[in-house]
Amino acid sequence: MATQTSPATLTGTSPFPVTESFRNSSPDNPGWRILGSAVLNGCLQLTPNASTTAGTALFDQAFPSALGVAIDFDYEIERGASPGDGFSVYLIDGAATTQPGAVGGALGYSRIPGHQPGVTRGYVGIGFDHFGNYATGQAGSGGPGFTPDMVGIRGSGNLHDGFGWLTGAKLTRPLAARWTDGAHVQIVIANDRITVRLSSNADPNGTTVIDGFPLPTNGQAPRPATFKLGLSAGTGAATAAHRIRDLKVALPADMPLGVTGPAQAYAGTKVCYPITVRNDGPNDASDAVVEGALPAQLSKVTLKVETQGGAQAGKGTAAGTLRQPVNLPRGGSATITVCGTVDPKYTGQLTTTARITSPGRANTSARQSGQATTAILVPPPETGMRVWQEGGVDDAPGGGGTQLTVCATSREFGKTIDPGPITHVFTAPTGFRWNGFVAPNYTAADMSVRGDLPPVEPTVSADGRTLTFTYNPHVYTTDQDRDVITYACGLEAVPGATPGRYTDGEARIGAAPPARLKASVIDPDED
Repeated sequence: MATQTSPATLTGTSPFPVTESFRNSSPDNPGWRILGSAVLNGCLQLTPNASTTAGTALFDQAFPSALGVAIDFDYEIERGASPGDGFSVYLIDGAATTQPGAVGGALGYSRIPGHQPGVTRGYVGIGFDHFGNYATGQAGSGGPGFTPDMVGIRGSGNLHDGFGWLTGAKLTRPLAARWTDGAHVQIVIANDRITVRLSSNADPNGTTVIDGFPLPTNGQAPRPATFKLGLSAGTGAATAAHRIRDLKVALPADMPLGVTGPAQAYAGTKVCYPITVRNDGPNDASDAVVEGALPAQLSKVTLKVETQGGAQAGKGTAAGTLRQPVNLPRGGSATITVCGTVDPKYTGQLTTTARITSPGRANTSARQSGQATTAILVPPPETGMRVWQEGGVDDAPGGGGTQLTVCATSREFGKTIDPGPITHVFTAPTGFRWNGFVAPNYTAADMSVRGDLPPVEPTVSADGRTLTFTYNPHVYTTDQDRDVITYACGLEAVPGATPGRYTDGEARIGAAPPARLKASVIDPDED
């Protein structure tokens, strides 16, 4: 059934989200008008496979233009012997209503100059033209000329006037598709810009074919206060059945997601996967949900959420699968960190996946999902080392940064430790990130320091919390490596971090028992 939501956060009210399968004998939402050659026959068939037709489905309910709109649907084109022409998605002035636009290359939106009118008080029409005439003078002024398999945009017009060409993109694959191909369209009109993405079973992540085209162009009418939405298609001498189903119309919210994690870890150790999400607008998303799959080889799984910019976290679960509700206002963000202990007998690949969705909003980000894979290795032999943090550290967001020192030596005084190059993984405490600086030294019992050591070549994860490098932390092999090896690591408070003392960092050197890392975020205004 169709669903509706409460007033949006910007000025005006919205009837969205509206979901319409078009699989029934009548629309679920009574706001739809099925006009011209359009019929419902298990889907919305805009044109039959017959010549000289035009059909439209008009959502005859106005909605605020300033809020933007995102339109998602699946489509099918059943081609005739000489296939044409295509379908369109259009917006008209919300104060008007309309009949279908012209047949053929006008795609049910535009006009055929001197012959048939276009829609009434049209604002913009995005055409999906597999024949090629939408870009010619047969559909209005301007255009590059006959271009099959093109997504084109024509501008504002009314009946016999206007509908000038604005822009278009020639596709690298045929537009025609059947239901089994999973062909899908997403159109986002927000902040007076148009973005069009196409996806399919062969291209599940989708391809942006028109990216943020600005609508306030020469000859374009001012944006009306409200819009109405239409779906149209047209045939001429060339024919095809144009069909649409599983439509969702919602307010857009650009919510990218990223997943990070260690590239390698040892069996039996703790691994963490930070998942970052944010809302770049233009609308709030109070019902966002992050869901994903967690590796079965993790036990003692914990879930922690940090929010910024007014975001709020609901009650989440991480038992086999991840589900974390997040209220993401425009400008808000959250970091969801899932940690667990790897099965000590497991070696191989661990993959954590996540996706962000919203029942009430259309996620318009090109990065709605992500994954991180960790290679699980057999732990090296016990090194006999003791690891600890030297002293306390603090920093304020936007401050000058600080250094956190990790120390290691033999658990038995004077005993030689020489494990060879082994993996070091340092996880920063909450609210902090590494800057990639690592300085190794040896500090003897008399406090003398030897610093002319081979350089460390570290890597830092995308979120800055994980510092990884390979190094040989040998001690007591000669008089030159007594008594403690130290790593001075550059650390800084993350912008916006909440003041407080955090003790959830970790220093892991090979198979030695890990050390807890601690640091305090101080208020930037604190003396």
